[in-house]
Parts: sequence; structure tokens; C-alpha cells
Amino acid sequence: MMAGDVTAKISGGDLVIKGDSLANGVTIAAGTTAGTVVVTGITAGGIATTVNGGTTAVTLSGFTGDLKIDMKGGDDNVSVTGLTVPDDGKIKTGNGADTVTISDTTFGDDFKTDLGAGDDTLTLDSVTVTGRAKVEGHRGDDDATITDSTFSKLHVSLGRGDDTLTMS
Repeated sequence: MMAGDVTAKISGGDLVIKGDSLANGVTIAAGTTAGTVVVTGITAGGIATTVNGGTTAVTLSGFTGDLKIDMKGGDDNVSVTGLTVPDDGKIKTGNGADTVTISDTTFGDDFKTDLGAGDDTLTLDSVTVTGRAKVEGHRGDDDATITDSTFSKLHVSLGRGDDTLTMS
């Protein structure tokens, strides 16, 4: 397998991350100043994922809106850590055996994740969503773990398969 390339940019205040049809791995973390975000490619499919065609971390500034991630297909790995998302968050991984980990992150409004078909893993740890949160899985054996998190409203549907939901 090969790893792919993700594009990362700020558009109209929104952080927009797009993958390709290959396995992609990316970490997204708060930068050192308000409104900055650091996007780093990580190994997926045995090869390091590039960000904007390069092998080094990319720092973006002007993040004041939504978080929009669309990884497309492939076995993807997405990690979001220590981020304050001013508005909505949406993560779509596409088909494949995907892993999404979100920790110490706050969403100013709604949050939705669509794991696509495949044996997926979702971990939400110390996540706050002030609006509605929706987690969707599809065909495959999905594993979702939610710990120390707060939601005004939460809807989880993991789809068909031998799924596990753990909340504490």
C-alpha cells in the first residue's frame, strides 16, 4: 500500500483538509498562537503522508470558523488534539479501515463524523460540543469510545456489523 497526500488550507476562516483515495495519516493540533493550526503528515499504509506535497508540518493561520475534513477513500488515520473549533466540525473518512482520534478539543457549535464503510475506530476523549453531535458508521465492525466528553445532544449510529460503543 501507499500513503497519499492531503491538502490543508484556511478558506474563509475554515480549516479545510482533503485527502485522496490512498491511505492518509494526519495530525491536527493547535498552534502556539490563537487562530493557528499545525497539520502534520504521519505514516499510513507503511509510508509517510505528505501535506500540501511536502514532508514537513504545515502551520496555517486565520482559523476562525469550521473544521472540514474529507479524507476520501483508503485506510485513513486522523488525530485532532487540543483544538478549539470556533464553529462546526465535520469529519468524513470515506471507505476503508479508518481511525479517528479527537482529544482535548472543543467545538463551538455542531460536530459530525461519518466513518464510511469499513472496520473503523473512533475515540473521543475530553471533547466538548456545545451544539449537536452525530457519529455515523456504515458497513463494517466499528468501535467507538467516548470518555470524559460533554455534548448538548448526541446521536450515534454505527451501522451494520459487529459494532461496539463504550461511554464513560
